[in-house]
Amino acid sequence: MNLIQLGFRREKASALDRSARLRGRRSPFELQSSHQIRLLEEILTRSLFRRRPRPLVLTEAGAALFPVIRDSLDALAGAVEAVRAEGG
Repeated sequence: MNLIQLGFRREKASALDRSARLRGRRSPFELQSSHQIRLLEEILTRSLFRRRPRPLVLTEAGAALFPVIRDSLDALAGAVEAVRAEGG
């Protein structure tokens, strides 16, 4: 999944998350995100999280990537909103 796909899926996530939580389940977005994180970890050959009983903790590699990924998704969301605001 690329950043554009992730950005568009992120928009749907809050409604799906609320619905899933009301039913006591994980949302499809959450499951897909977990899968994508695992794939990224395989590519990097590094763990991004220490997986212990909750809460998850970022590893050094995860902490290095997190701000870049967050800022990229925020920029994408802003660009999508700007295009929507233009209409047409």
